[in-house]
Amino acid sequence: RRIADRAINGIQLVTVGFGMGNYNDNMLEELSNKGKGSYAYIDSEAEARKVFLRDLAANLFKIAKDVKIQVEFNPQEVEAYRLIGYENRRLKAEDFNNDRKKAGDIGPGHSIVALYEWIPQGTGTDLPGVDALRYQKPGKTLPTEGEAATVKLRYKLPEGDSSKLIVRTIKAAEILPWENVHPDFRFSAAVAAFGLKLRASESIGNYGYAEIERIAAVSMGNETCGQRSEFVQLVATASRLDTGKDSSS
Repeated sequence: RRIADRAINGIQLVTVGFGMGNYNDNMLEELSNKGKGSYAYIDSEAEARKVFLRDLAANLFKIAKDVKIQVEFNPQEVEAYRLIGYENRRLKAEDFNNDRKKAGDIGPGHSIVALYEWIPQGTGTDLPGVDALRYQKPGKTLPTEGEAATVKLRYKLPEGDSSKLIVRTIKAAEILPWENVHPDFRFSAAVAAFGLKLRASESIGNYGYAEIERIAAVSMGNETCGQRSEFVQLVATASRLDTGKDSSS
């Protein structure tokens, strides 16, 4: 409660973890969330350089506060969708326009990735459907034809109290096939798949460590800090430690 109260007054809490044994990872992450700061675990010299040198400015200074993102998919183009992760960051739909509802802050050079898995309309799925709405009738023609989604972003300036709104419409024609997307996106997808694999999520299907490692290896781009190559090694290590049979290995 004290940390959350300080965050309202502009005092952020950044937590950094070291060591093993009775180390409480979940507690440190929760404290940083309440303090509208960031959390990191230092397990190597390379990670220390990343946290205390490369990412220091983004963690200590902010260029926008209470940043919220809302994505609305067009049912004419999208049959089903789900957000991967962010279980502890999700807000109610009505909280998006509520300036009294606090959210995360963004510092200089800070970037955030949110991945959605979605199924194009007409593909056909075995997902359970819902009954048609009795008191709402779909229109014959909608002006949103050809739009896949609308992305809305709200933020406040560091010293401001009223949020500003940015709206971007995503056309269905803008959606690229997997082989044409930026390597950064493919690498992010590999990281997300690795998280699902470690959690034994049913959503990962038959995706194996070998496939995740292959996607990450060919999507490293022109990295300079070595983190992506370290991730590829981490996937390989997890594959060796997994006592179960990996269908893709």
